[in-house]
Amino acid sequence: MKSITCEVITPLCSTGNHKKVAELRPTELKGLLRYVYRITQQNLSSEPLFKQESEIFGSTDFPSPLRLQMRAINLRKENHFVNKRRNIKLQSFKVGSTFNVTLTLKDKTENNLQWYINMIELSFYLFGMGRRARRARGCVMISGSNKSLAETKEKILHLLNEILSCKQNKQQIYKLNQNVIKPIKRSNEKRPLIQKIVFGEPFHEKELNAYLQKVDDASHQIKKDKNTEIDATGHTNLASAIIVSLTKTKSGYMPIYTYVKAVYNKTEYDKDCSLRSKFQNKIERRERKQ
Repeated sequence: MKSITCEVITPLCSTGNHKKVAELRPTELKGLLRYVYRITQQNLSSEPLFKQESEIFGSTDFPSPLRLQMRAINLRKENHFVNKRRNIKLQSFKVGSTFNVTLTLKDKTENNLQWYINMIELSFYLFGMGRRARRARGCVMISGSNKSLAETKEKILHLLNEILSCKQNKQQIYKLNQNVIKPIKRSNEKRPLIQKIVFGEPFHEKELNAYLQKVDDASHQIKKDKNTEIDATGHTNLASAIIVSLTKTKSGYMPIYTYVKAVYNKTEYDKDCSLRSKFQNKIERRERKQ
């Protein structure tokens, strides 16, 4: 058994049966771990990937070896807009709220607790929890883990390569080149996989709300560009193929943009990532005039 303390760094809107009441949900965290595990596995086809995932996280045939419990430490709630244009408010956990995650493993489990903690830390870097988790909401970090910009990038690279060691020989699958992490070898698998992770320009904590508004504005604009975008579900936007997350560093908040291969009916879209780069540039206000 091991416990980690976590800090909410962007508004976290997660609800259960009571749709308007914010609550911590271990099932949501475990679902996040499964998703991040899948998109990191560059060398596995679908069948062996499902087998490994079942052994690590459980399935209908294999009971989960991992038990997750989440306990409030200092959770402060507020009403938070999840859609300002439709005037939709839901209860959320405020920035600065803290909670505890306790991990318990069954005996004779191949993966040790530290591997699962690495998975949680990597998942928190790349993804949020709750509503609008792909759009920089619900971002969380392990308390006391904020590092310099360079150290944070190296940490994410280390975690990516480390989690692949559970079933494979230790090897470098991902590499960091200046501001971008990419797989060393491009996978031919026709399923969602990390294509690259791009680090954005850091900003001060007081600019958080302004940044989140830029994300919303860019998402809204992309949806209006019906002729240029398509996502993994065949719709005319790339909502599921680029994930916007935030983490805290010693230099402030740093955006993390995770580009996931967009595949629909075994066809890959936006292979060169140009459309999603356009979306990222809209957020960071770097788009060039035509």
